[in-house]
Amino acid sequence: LNINLINDLADVDNNVAHNNYQTPNTTNLHTHGLHVSSSGVADNVFLEVEPKHSQLYTIPIPDDHMGGTFWYHPHHHGSTALQAGGGAAGVLIVDDGENEVPPEIAEMEEMVMMMLLLDMSTISDIQAEFNSDLWQITGTTSSVVLVNGQTEPVVSMQVNKWYRWRIVYASSDDPTTFSFFEYTGDTSCEMQLLAKDGVYLPTAPREVTELPLYSGTRADVAVRCTGVGTGSFGSSSRRRSRRNLMQRGRTDDDGGGGGTTILTVDVSGDDYGAADLTPFTVNRPCYLADLTSATADQTDTVTLGGGVLTINGESFSDSATFLDTFTTGEIVQLEISGVHNHPYHHHVNHFQIVTMTASDSTYFQVGDWHDTIYDGSGSLTARFYTDKFTGKMMIHCHILVHEDQGMMALWNIEGTEGAEYGGARLVDP
Repeated sequence: LNINLINDLADVDNNVAHNNYQTPNTTNLHTHGLHVSSSGVADNVFLEVEPKHSQLYTIPIPDDHMGGTFWYHPHHHGSTALQAGGGAAGVLIVDDGENEVPPEIAEMEEMVMMMLLLDMSTISDIQAEFNSDLWQITGTTSSVVLVNGQTEPVVSMQVNKWYRWRIVYASSDDPTTFSFFEYTGDTSCEMQLLAKDGVYLPTAPREVTELPLYSGTRADVAVRCTGVGTGSFGSSSRRRSRRNLMQRGRTDDDGGGGGTTILTVDVSGDDYGAADLTPFTVNRPCYLADLTSATADQTDTVTLGGGVLTINGESFSDSATFLDTFTTGEIVQLEISGVHNHPYHHHVNHFQIVTMTASDSTYFQVGDWHDTIYDGSGSLTARFYTDKFTGKMMIHCHILVHEDQGMMALWNIEGTEGAEYGGARLVDP
């Protein structure tokens, strides 16, 4: 993957204290969810592309990379919330390999949906941190969800036909539960979950009635609507914004409300006659082999928050300070807490849920793979492979204002570049 990132923003910037909003016109690029190197000119979030400069990114995609839905956005420390939360983001799709999924999945018509929540209140708060001569915001401070750049678009679907919705929820905050509601005519729609965060479920599909989406996550969902008419798709509930949760002393509860439409499906035409989907499994690359019964080589703890914007009680220091050091080709177990307040995300490698008492036990299940997770349960045990790539591995809260204010950290991955876990076929024959 070769990307020439051109920063055409004005050649003016400002700097403020470490772990605060800063340098709003300096940028870079993060390929969220891709299993790729974080070093050199690949997915290196410590590269800085200053105003009126450019950077050519060269990101080798491993031959065994699983097909899935990913996305990209700026990740410069101090300006991530402003830039990514302001709309600088897009979708990345890795195509499934030949015969990787059943024909009914491979041939399903796709609809890519970049759902971008513009939290104008957050952006206005960030504006107040900068010199007003640098840039300004005028107009509404109300939030709005754009779907592929549109407000409340109408999506045309044929009666009784499956469509694969590739959903990216590119919010800087505001976890939201989405569902269908308010049908007209004879329409009724169903959702069958295929994949999360770019990784197919252990057994797919999984029937769901709601999608609990949060900053950075993705959901691949097969959608079928029966009967001519329309259906509203939107937020059936919306949790209270957590962007200043710690600073303002807010507690973790739901903010109520619901029934906000972000798109409408218009179902028409002849009955396509699609049959129910047949359950399937996929052959997985070694870095996604089942770890639920595996023995970890190393165990680590990740504590998010706890009254302040920290990980394990510390704010981000610098690019040479690490929480721990791992070796390529190993299995790491994580005891993660605080995910009821802070969406946990880590780069380079996906992690698998090993134990978790989830608030939504349909959407979150043992064996599922994620790169970002947020749930009212508060804690989970997860495992991942330190597969192939040496270098820095970032972890952080994906409420982007929290990340900008220092809620992120690094692990150091040493060993042999390219090394894989040798026992993958033993733990998952």
